Amino acid sequence: MHLQRGEVSTVVISSAQMAGEALKTHDVALANRPRILAAQTITYNSQDVSFSPYGGYWRQMRKICVLELLSPQNVRATQAIREDEVWKMIGSIQSAFGSRCTYQDQLLQLINEIIEVSSGFDISYLFPSKKFLHIISGTVFKIKKLQSKLDPIFESIIQEHKEADSGEVDLVNTLLKISARGGLDFPLTAECIKAVFVKGGKRKEHDFKGLNYMKAVIKETLRLHPPVPLLLPRECREPGETGGYDVSVGTRVLMNGWAINRDPEFWEDPESFKPERFLDNGIEFVEYLPFGGGRRICPGIAFGVASVDLALAQLVSHFDWKLPGGAKPESLDMTRGLRY
Repeated sequence: MHLQRGEVSTVVISSAQMAGEALKTHDVALANRPRILAAQTITYNSQDVSFSPYGGYWRQMRKICVLELLSPQNVRATQAIREDEVWKMIGSIQSAFGSRCTYQDQLLQLINEIIEVSSGFDISYLFPSKKFLHIISGTVFKIKKLQSKLDPIFESIIQEHKEADSGEVDLVNTLLKISARGGLDFPLTAECIKAVFVKGGKRKEHDFKGLNYMKAVIKETLRLHPPVPLLLPRECREPGETGGYDVSVGTRVLMNGWAINRDPEFWEDPESFKPERFLDNGIEFVEYLPFGGGRRICPGIAFGVASVDLALAQLVSHFDWKLPGGAKPESLDMTRGLRY
């Protein structure tokens, strides 16, 4: 589907077949990110791996994420931290309070405000060349105000890690170590580091390795309710053809993950919740886009999945679950829509 939103030409891909063509055949041509004011400001002029333009800097940041921050070895090395944090969550639920990050409330509030500003309609997004619209709408001032509140929190977190010098394996310590080591084509400044981290009994992670049905439940949940229904926008950097349609340079391409994951040509009975569809068939996350696809797929898949696996397993293990008021599962209204 093609949309002309102001001066921005946009193509929306909503089928599994078209998504496969775009992410495999034309992946390089569609690997760029558009310059979006909110993302550009909050991520220190698009210096994070999600929103930085395709090129040398992005390749370096991606390499750091894949090989240093979020490698299988690092995911295993941070297992104890995940277990400890999940146990804090369990304790918090059990006792109605628990250990909290010093900046947790501030960060959650700011993140909610950023999402609200970034996802709302603003006419300046339709006419990006008209810089005065950012000022008239007030968006630029709102975003810069939020960024000015985030920055000192990030600075404090970085400073605490520098002073502690604990040697503990976590994302911030790893980035600081890489920065001090040097030898990079693009220096890893403090702004780069801040941009990266803006994304029963006490059982261990390995105790839940064999819970295949639970893993299928997680996959099916992410299929029906992807974290980002519309994947982060891409921008065409080379003229080409997708699905028989010409796509010019500068065209924005949106992947409708919500629709792709419900494509009846790819999924049998797509609207039903059936975890069994993921048992013994080898379908992985990369095949149905809950974490994106192509060369700009989320580099944190292993870390994210490990965290969700452990949290869900512990919640199921430690609590008895039932619907309120004696309700039965078949009577639960699962209709999706706007509520007020």
